[in-house]
Amino acid sequence: MLRYSEGLQRAKPVRLISVLLLVGCQENQVSISNTAPEVAILTPAQNEVIPEGAEVVFSARVTEPETPLEELELTWSSPSGVLDGVSSWEEDVASLRVADGLGLGVQTITVQVIDGNGETGEDSITITIDPNEAPSAAFLSPLASVNYASGIPVDVQLQVSDVDTADLTKLSLVWGDAAAGNAAAPAQPDSVGIARFAMDTLTPGAYILSAVVTDPVGASSTATVALSVVDGDLDSDGHIDEAYGGDDCDDDDPLTYPGADERCDNIDNDCDGGTDENAIDMDTYYQDADQDGYGVTSTATDSCTAPTGFVIDPGDCDDGRSDVNPGADEKCDGIDNNCDTYIDDDSSIDLSTFYLDSDGDGYGDPASSTLSCDAPNNYVADKTDCDDNRFETNPGADEVCNGLDDDCSTVPDDNAIDESTWYLDDDDDGWGDSAITKVACDQPLYYVAQDQDCDDEDDTVHPFADELCDALDNDCDGDIDINGECPCEVENYQGNPYMFCVASVDWNTARSECYASGYHLVTIDDVSENDWVDLTVDSYSSATWWIGYNDVATEGSFVWEDGSLSTYSNWHSGEPNDLDNNEDCAELNYWTDGSWNDKTCSVTMNYVCEAEAL
Repeated sequence: MLRYSEGLQRAKPVRLISVLLLVGCQENQVSISNTAPEVAILTPAQNEVIPEGAEVVFSARVTEPETPLEELELTWSSPSGVLDGVSSWEEDVASLRVADGLGLGVQTITVQVIDGNGETGEDSITITIDPNEAPSAAFLSPLASVNYASGIPVDVQLQVSDVDTADLTKLSLVWGDAAAGNAAAPAQPDSVGIARFAMDTLTPGAYILSAVVTDPVGASSTATVALSVVDGDLDSDGHIDEAYGGDDCDDDDPLTYPGADERCDNIDNDCDGGTDENAIDMDTYYQDADQDGYGVTSTATDSCTAPTGFVIDPGDCDDGRSDVNPGADEKCDGIDNNCDTYIDDDSSIDLSTFYLDSDGDGYGDPASSTLSCDAPNNYVADKTDCDDNRFETNPGADEVCNGLDDDCSTVPDDNAIDESTWYLDDDDDGWGDSAITKVACDQPLYYVAQDQDCDDEDDTVHPFADELCDALDNDCDGDIDINGECPCEVENYQGNPYMFCVASVDWNTARSECYASGYHLVTIDDVSENDWVDLTVDSYSSATWWIGYNDVATEGSFVWEDGSLSTYSNWHSGEPNDLDNNEDCAELNYWTDGSWNDKTCSVTMNYVCEAEAL
């Protein structure tokens, strides 16, 4: 049995005095009465359910008129025995604070008060001790499935409940992970079990929030939630994306946010739900009646897009003519085409250039010009005069050999009407090549006044040269070696010289004589040449003539002595017969029909030489 120690100590002498008084009174026939103390339990309430392990405060009001309260003996008990706890008095209310020790189930709690005379008062209540369940907790916010934007406080809401704790404010909260140490985080939920605060210092990243809720008897549970924080202002315009609870309606555009200037871009720049209204960059459009792209300034309106019949460019000075506007080209037509208030001014695109004609020859000086729609006095359209101080000098004048550029060709005396023809004298023999000429007033270098040089690479060949015997036309008369220095008469056939020598020599001597003059015994290539040679020798002598055909080297194999291929022969019938095995050389005129005969080479006769013209 639990008794208040101080009261217990005082109660014993009171009992002893009471006994003595009783004895004394009995002896003296004195009668003494005593009233039993009254006690009424205040807490807990009748049939109150108390969770297991919870601290219980038992209190009772005691009424005892004879004995001071502090001298009363007061005991709290349950079916299991006397309750142990911390007792106290406050006026007439005695309390016992019991931390634990109450068994589960229905308990009858009795409080007994004994006064100094042994009188007893008591009261009882029934309570139920229930098994204690740990409180529960769950985050209502933030949600793990939602991204939150940095810069906007994250609303943290924790819902707690406890079937064993009627007053949820008695629960305690300890915040952990990203919420640890947050000064705004409450230590207890409110009366409906909500603990709420805002986290406003989170940067983009992944976070864990946790909270431990503990009931008055120490049972606890933990709630956690994952938190994803992203950059809610991707365009860095100072406004958070609407998707994260901000007011930026386009977080990809730094020019779009509440309060931004509305622009003509078909975008809701200021996030007010409208587009292009009161845009700062609206253009002024002007009525364009003639549809030339320019409007009149007297009828204008501001808009993001051109209204029908309006254009962006103003300044049309005649909105009834589409060819008159500020963008038109000024022309020489007596009209202010480009609306600059000037008519046919220097801006006209068809201005003509006129050139000063000081000498009055109808040709202007290119160095002195002016632009105008009409020619000023002393100006002409031509600009080709190279000397505007000389009437005789202009592009229409005749060039003459006077050292001046009369026709303005930039070259004095070129193509002059009185210039001479000069001939290239490449061999410097005083005679020029008629095929290579220059026409000039003055004799050009390497050119001469006389032509007819038939070989301008050989200074021994020219019209005044002596004809030699060299297969050349030395005197340029068209004949080679004729009337020259050859030892025999010379005739020309098809551009080659032939020498006809009336002499009496054998074949070898004839060959040597031909060689001495740069010739060889004649080679006859075809019937035409044979006929000409036969006819020509007859004009000098009807006797026989050596030609170059022979089989001296190989009997029966006739060849031309100059080494030419044998492609033609004109042997007489039965020839060559090599009479007496000694006829190796061919002769002409043995037969009268121009045919050939073989003859002994030692026989003497005339001979024909031939040379190839050089």
